[in-house]
Amino acid sequence: MYLRFLLIAYFIVVSWLLFYQVGSTERESYFQYRTIHLIPFESTYHSLKLAITNNFGPPHKAHYRYITARNIIGNLLLFFPWGILAPLSFYYFQSLTKVLFSTIILSASAELLQFILVIGVADVDDVIFNTIGAFIGFHVCLAFQKTIKSHRKQEEKNNTY
Repeated sequence: MYLRFLLIAYFIVVSWLLFYQVGSTERESYFQYRTIHLIPFESTYHSLKLAITNNFGPPHKAHYRYITARNIIGNLLLFFPWGILAPLSFYYFQSLTKVLFSTIILSASAELLQFILVIGVADVDDVIFNTIGAFIGFHVCLAFQKTIKSHRKQEEKNNTY
């Protein structure tokens, strides 16, 4: 019950971040035209190259490194909770394959909607980083479940003596 509530709250936050918050940033002028990046890691490479070499110009001069890091880390963190909450909330998502496939579908759908509504840049890198975030979340969930199971076994062992 509580997990499903957390899942609903998570999707509300994700929806806000993807569809409402994006248009309210200082990058708002960047989203005047439909933009799509389909070559994996091309835009990330370009952003990192500019951030590392300091060879960037307006309008992001002082904030370019921050924006680049926020984009990469933000996309990793965006679906990290999905990797944890999906297997805990639904038996169907007990496999990594199903969690990753659902992440790709959800993330690609969000990117497509951003493109259609002209409220963000549709970028294959975002889908990749979202999927990596869910992958990490899934493994954190597995580790947590193993720790709990091991702790319970230890308690049972201690209680039998």
